[in-house]
Amino acid sequence: MEKQAEVQPAMLSLYEYLKRPAGSVLGEQVAAYAKLRKARYGTKQVSNPAYKGYVMTYTKAFLDECFNAKKVFEPKHEDLTEINTQLMNDNLPF
Repeated sequence: MEKQAEVQPAMLSLYEYLKRPAGSVLGEQVAAYAKLRKARYGTKQVSNPAYKGYVMTYTKAFLDECFNAKKVFEPKHEDLTEINTQLMNDNLPF
């Protein structure tokens, strides 16, 4: 029986994953989360008009996990107009 080579998951940069520049702050946050999770990562060299140098790469599964976890900690922006209107119209004794 032949031993099949393991297929390695594709490694994506944040730009490839988000389809937009991520910026250094988000890049540092993802790198810190990768370190915390002991996630697999790599680097690749890029050269374009906006950036030339090395970028970190991660598996899609890790990036999915990272951005789903990030959503949990982001503040929710609720429209409080209706609640504020009700409070203003309420004749509270204080």
